[in-house]
Amino acid sequence: MMRNRLSAAGDLRCYIARGRSGESLLTVSFALERGLELRLATVEAEVSCRATNLPGPRTDPLSDLVRALRMFATGNPDVSCRWPADRGGCFLDLTRIDERRCGLALHSFAQPDWLTDETWLPRRGSLLFAAQVPVSNLVSAFILALEELRAREDFGEQWPWPFPQVELSRLTAAQQLP
Repeated sequence: MMRNRLSAAGDLRCYIARGRSGESLLTVSFALERGLELRLATVEAEVSCRATNLPGPRTDPLSDLVRALRMFATGNPDVSCRWPADRGGCFLDLTRIDERRCGLALHSFAQPDWLTDETWLPRRGSLLFAAQVPVSNLVSAFILALEELRAREDFGEQWPWPFPQVELSRLTAAQQLP
């Protein structure tokens, strides 16, 4: 199983998926350690990026991600959200290609000092991961990973925000729509 690697940026491991058929199946997982790590993988590629767990006036990146996924599942053709790290971070972009397929892209922040730079703007940097997957696979993979994360006993100890249960319920309901 060969994985296509791109250059590493900071503590991000960077990859791009290029399946022969142009379409891959996505797996998603989360890890709780020094923040919340999001892992995306296809047979061809994988990427891992960490969101900060610094509490404060900033929004919860996990809630923002689940909300963006719900909007995508209910028919919004393009959604984006931030996955900010202590230094740097990623933008996750989803776009519908047609009724059945979607594109997923993960870009680094062009300006990694978003926490301290008063002139920070949401500009995308280098492409870290890209894949074309079935919409149903994308939504199901995220729901499964989120359910596993919710079941973790240490979630509240490791993450300063409550689990986005209402948004996950809405996402799950949206998956059931025809």
